[in-house]
Amino acid sequence: MDISAKVTKLEGREPLMGLATVNFGNVVKIGSISIRKNREGNLYIKMPSYKTNQVDENGKDVYKDVAFPASKEAAAQIKQAALDEYFGRSAEKQGRDYDFAELEKDAVNPFDLGEEAEVSSPAKEKKEHTSIKDRLKDGEAKKNAKLAEKADKVKPSKAKEVLAV
Repeated sequence: MDISAKVTKLEGREPLMGLATVNFGNVVKIGSISIRKNREGNLYIKMPSYKTNQVDENGKDVYKDVAFPASKEAAAQIKQAALDEYFGRSAEKQGRDYDFAELEKDAVNPFDLGEEAEVSSPAKEKKEHTSIKDRLKDGEAKKNAKLAEKADKVKPSKAKEVLAV
């Protein structure tokens, strides 16, 4: 399958190095693929995702992928196309059609979760979110408490002026 990519390089926004749009044989196009730099300085890609209303057991927001490769081979092809374009080595310049047979066997797959990774499941407990009404009531209560605290802290000089009048 002919896979091509277009990349917009971003400077001064590390670890985000660029954004890619990958076109699969003029049939499917996936945009907002992030090209990122890890702590070791290696580039990897991150598929587009959206923030859910869920949080994990550590209190961090949960993100879900919008699109993802169906296999390791497809992930490697997407990565290769995006990084080739990022470094200016497009498939047309090399006369290259990305083929599964060309993939390196020892290539690092950024989408491989490995054995250590824990995949979230709906069966896991989720933190309960308070309703908007409850949050508004809490906010009003905090605001009123601050106002009452400020009223209790009247400066002595002001109090003498008020009593003198």
